[in-house]
Amino acid sequence: MKKIVIATVLGLLISSQAVTQTFAATGDFLTDNDINRLSSFGFSQEEIQTFTPEEYAVFNEKNGYDTMGHVVEETTTFYKLEDGVTSAVSEQEAIEGAAEIEKSNSIISPMALPTDSVEKKGFIKMTLSVSKVLDSKGAWHGVYTLKNSFHWLANPTYKLTDVTGISINPNLTYIQDSEYGSYKTISAGVSKITDTYPLKANKKDLSGIAFKVDLRTYTKDGSSSIGDHSGYVAFQVKKNSGTSTNAFGHYIHLYNTVNFGIDIKSGSISVSGVTQQDAMDNTAVSWDI
Repeated sequence: MKKIVIATVLGLLISSQAVTQTFAATGDFLTDNDINRLSSFGFSQEEIQTFTPEEYAVFNEKNGYDTMGHVVEETTTFYKLEDGVTSAVSEQEAIEGAAEIEKSNSIISPMALPTDSVEKKGFIKMTLSVSKVLDSKGAWHGVYTLKNSFHWLANPTYKLTDVTGISINPNLTYIQDSEYGSYKTISAGVSKITDTYPLKANKKDLSGIAFKVDLRTYTKDGSSSIGDHSGYVAFQVKKNSGTSTNAFGHYIHLYNTVNFGIDIKSGSISVSGVTQQDAMDNTAVSWDI
C-alpha cells in the first residue's frame, strides 16, 4: 500500500511538471526489465531516468542480480525549512513556495554564507519506502530493502554538507555491507548537465545508518551552476522479532559544517557541534512483518 504524508520544508519550485522536466534522460541503457526491477524497489521515474551504469552495477551488487522487489509501504513527505524551523506542508504549498524561493535565490551569490540579512529557506521532498526482496523464483526470505530519497524542490541557499539516512525499529537487524547511496545534481540553464556522486555511509549503528551529502555549487567540469539537487540512500534489513515494525527517513540541512558528529537512535538521526541546522521531521513507514 502506498500513501502520501504531508510535511514541511522551505523552498522554491516552478511546477511539478517543471521538476520532472529538469531530469536528463541518462538512463537510456536500461532495459524494460531493468526499469521494472528498479521500480519494484521503490525508485521513481525521475530517479530511473538519470540512472548511470555505475549506479545500476552498485544496485545489483547490493540487491542481487536476479532479484525483484515488492513495495510493501511508501510514504512521501514535503517539508518547509525557514530560519531554523521545519514544518509539514502540502505538495501544492511546497511547489508554490519553492517557486518563490527560486526567484529570491537567483540574486544571491552561490557562495553566500548565512547572515541575518539572508533568508534561510527551502522546500524538500522525501520519500521513504520498504520493499520485500524476492529471489528469481519470486520467493521471499525475510529480507527488506529500505530506501530514503530526497529532492530539493528549490535550490538551497547554502550548499555545504548535509546528513541523510534511515533509522530502524530495534526488532529489525541491519544486513552488513548492504548500504549504498547516490547524490545527483543537474545544472541550471538549458544544457542540463547531470553529475552523479556515490554516497558512502559515515555512521553505522544498530539503530540505522547515516550518510553525509556534500552539496555542490557547480558541475564537475565547473562550467555551470547547479539548479537541481536530489539523491537516495538504501540498505537491507531482516526481522529479529515481533509481528510489526517501522523505519524512519531523515534529512538534516546544515549551515556550518566545520566539525560535527552524528548520532543515531531508533526514530532519530542528530548532529552535534553545529549551531545552525534544519532537521526534517521523521518520514515514517510501518508494516507487518
